[in-house]
Amino acid sequence: MDTIFVLLVVLPSAIISARMGAPAWLVFACLKCDQILKCVVAYFKIKRYNWIKNLTRENTADSLP
Repeated sequence: MDTIFVLLVVLPSAIISARMGAPAWLVFACLKCDQILKCVVAYFKIKRYNWIKNLTRENTADSLP
């Protein structure tokens, strides 16, 4: 996820804003905007609960003789 956001969001937006003559604070904001976007993606990933493995219940298929 980090690589995708850096290559597709951060670098293009920072380069475009720097070439257009944007102030330094705006170029810096473009370099840091991926943190907010990654939080949005991580929120939806956590809400799906795909990353949680249930270790408290026995698997009934494995316990059959």
